[in-house]
Amino acid sequence: AYHVPETSSEEYYTLDIMKSILGEGKSSRLYYSVVSDKQLAVKISVFIPNALDPTLFYIYAVCARNEKVEDLETAVYQEIEKIINNGVSQQELEKVKNRRLVNFYQEMATINGKADMIGTYEIFFGSYKKLFEAPEEYKKVTAEEVRKVAAKYLKKSNRTVGILTK
Repeated sequence: AYHVPETSSEEYYTLDIMKSILGEGKSSRLYYSVVSDKQLAVKISVFIPNALDPTLFYIYAVCARNEKVEDLETAVYQEIEKIINNGVSQQELEKVKNRRLVNFYQEMATINGKADMIGTYEIFFGSYKKLFEAPEEYKKVTAEEVRKVAAKYLKKSNRTVGILTK
């Protein structure tokens, strides 16, 4: 877990995009690398809870049988370092932005989704009106911003690691 700012932070949208690049879906960097390619994990996920105060950027992985947890941990750090050192491609960024926007509009398609989003933006962003700015905020995120935010927050001095064994 890496310490990150509260949901209302100006870096929220960049962190959310970075979360998706690293761990959303089977084409995400971490899933592809540690689950599909190296087969060090059977499951990996990345999430950031909405919070009024500074929160955490979680990376959660389940080690594959007969694999060393240290190898899995190292592989996760290697993927993070690739973003810090090399950034993300424009194609990768656009794919994630498009997915975020599709998810946003799908959620807004139902009464329940609208109510949830209005409440979320009122509580965590300070005003429900910011909900209407969200699509543009996602579109404004650049590859360089993703790299800078990764370098700022996804560093050794800013993380806490917990390993659970049976």
